[in-house]
Amino acid sequence: MTAGEDTGTFDLYSPGFAADPYQVYGAMRRRAPAYLARYPGGLDLWLVTRYDDVRTVLSDPRFSMSSDHSDSPLFADDAEEHGTQGLERNLTNLDPPDHTRLRRLVTREFSAARVEALRTDVVAHVDALIDGFATEGGADLIAQFAAPLPTGVAGQLLGVPPADWERFRVYSRRLVMPDYDMTPDDFTRNKQDIRAFVGELVERKRAQSGDGALDLAGSLTRACDVEGAITEDELVGILFTLLVGSHETTTNFIGNAVLALLRHPDQLALLHASPELYPAAVEELLRYDGPFEASSLRFALEDVEIGGATIPRGATVVAVLASANRDPDRFFDPDRLEIRRPANDHVAFGHGIHFCPGRMLSLLEAQVALERLITRLPGLRLAGDAPLRWHEGLFFRGLRELPVAFDATAGSGHPAAAGV
Repeated sequence: MTAGEDTGTFDLYSPGFAADPYQVYGAMRRRAPAYLARYPGGLDLWLVTRYDDVRTVLSDPRFSMSSDHSDSPLFADDAEEHGTQGLERNLTNLDPPDHTRLRRLVTREFSAARVEALRTDVVAHVDALIDGFATEGGADLIAQFAAPLPTGVAGQLLGVPPADWERFRVYSRRLVMPDYDMTPDDFTRNKQDIRAFVGELVERKRAQSGDGALDLAGSLTRACDVEGAITEDELVGILFTLLVGSHETTTNFIGNAVLALLRHPDQLALLHASPELYPAAVEELLRYDGPFEASSLRFALEDVEIGGATIPRGATVVAVLASANRDPDRFFDPDRLEIRRPANDHVAFGHGIHFCPGRMLSLLEAQVALERLITRLPGLRLAGDAPLRWHEGLFFRGLRELPVAFDATAGSGHPAAAGV
């Protein structure tokens, strides 16, 4: 079998697909599990959709993370000429041994002890945001909660002030969820803005190097300047990856998770009755409608037979995580949300050596956020009848807004966060 060009067999770029891609992915798994699509902007992508094949793409050394192995002219831009140097030297674009060296450096900064030490601060950030609208009886949970949450939590860990996060948020959204009418020049200008932002952050960390305890950005800058463990370009690339990942993952997941629970009141009732289910619920919500719709790009180092098709050497390949997590060959009744689902080995955070290094922080934020929202906003429900709007694109999955209503609580005080 060979995959045909994307001539309309699967509509991947409509608002309807953005709102609910899962029926389309189901058809792709059955009819074309390795499917060649033309992404807006001219990039040909092989979309791999079955669970076992997705795990293969994510872990098989025949697929490289480096665009040096691409046969597409779209990856031939001169980063130095365009002022974006360093952005490509990141964890999602490198293979071993460079990836191994950089990942070890990042992983030490996301140790279990360091993440757990943030729990009290995470609860405080979450409650402060809820205090801002708890008396109003309604809110947009994206604009008023999910989007600003990483500004406080990840901002504190990375050492990025809230005012700077607001600027970076715009750049990040344009990069990972670009509008389909965005031109290559628009994309380059946005990358230039990001490169300048990261450069400014690094220079501030250098100026603050003698001010005592180091945040994550300061620690990585020291690893470059003092330890010689990474190059300047690698420092820029790592910070770029952490900034994007820490913001978009949290924002998108909280919106997706709250929406899923509100559409499944039986599961929401289970959490009310059995709060010990929150860790399992987060894992199931990640499987059901996670924040990463697809993996970062891979490039075939040789012709590879997968999904009944031959993916040629140099081709660009994407593992569709959202599809794999709804594959009935791996998950029983996969389109059902079941927070007590056993053996939930989803791939929402990837698989293999590129498994998300910030997973523990994301899980902590998600568990605390959901518990506090559900506990503090009695009667939480969707507000209004207008269709929800989703961001376009195949890589990150998230809502533009999530209007909710609830029974307004008196004052800004809140119950103790016992058990969080």
